[in-house]
Amino acid sequence: MLLRFLLALLIVLPTATYAESDHDRALLLRHKGEIMPLSRILGHVSESYPGQALEVELKERKPHPVYEIEMLGDDNVVREIIIDAVDGRILGVEKD
Repeated sequence: MLLRFLLALLIVLPTATYAESDHDRALLLRHKGEIMPLSRILGHVSESYPGQALEVELKERKPHPVYEIEMLGDDNVVREIIIDAVDGRILGVEKD
């Protein structure tokens, strides 16, 4: 009986732990007003770094979460731009 319980727990636990995706977490934080909408962030970024967003990740950092945006610039240079998700400040830019 205990063995069955442990096996069931091993099957269910990873699903419960990883059920919330980055997208779901971002939507929840946006809905609560804790982070800026991605559309507004991308608009702000494109003023300084025009181009096409290739990938966006929301990462937990102290003191605020950040958006890590991989951009292909109009100059054909790929950059990773780190943005404070709360106030939209550009925190860093790295060429890839």
